[in-house]
Amino acid sequence: MKTDPSIYKICIAAINRHTIKPFDFQMTQIYREDCKSPRGVFENINLNPSEISICSTEINEHQWTLLTTQRIFTSDNEDFFEGKIIDFKTKRSGNFKGIGNIKYVKGIIELHNSEKIPYFLETGKASMVMIYGLQTAMQIIPIKED
Repeated sequence: MKTDPSIYKICIAAINRHTIKPFDFQMTQIYREDCKSPRGVFENINLNPSEISICSTEINEHQWTLLTTQRIFTSDNEDFFEGKIIDFKTKRSGNFKGIGNIKYVKGIIELHNSEKIPYFLETGKASMVMIYGLQTAMQIIPIKED
């Protein structure tokens, strides 16, 4: 199994390859490897010692998603979701192009136990950050079988 720094570097490389620069997005953030604990709405999330934040989408203080090298965290108003990447089965990203002048969309990750975890992504160019962060992590982290 790959280490967290290795997963981080591979995901960031994929994000950089597929995302149009500049990375000055309104709601989407890409984290540097030395950022051990993101601030703001993410302060109360306890990461494992080796876990590294990859990217996030913050719509507001009640709607956000954080992707790390091991898990995804989403706050959707009153609901909080957490899932391990190793448990991911599929993901759907919805209208990520932002057709109709939509600023963000909610995608869905299905786990092997049929549980669903929502995640937020900013539409347009910024959508590639979360899409390729998730897709790459799912490809390189061994997935549990049904």
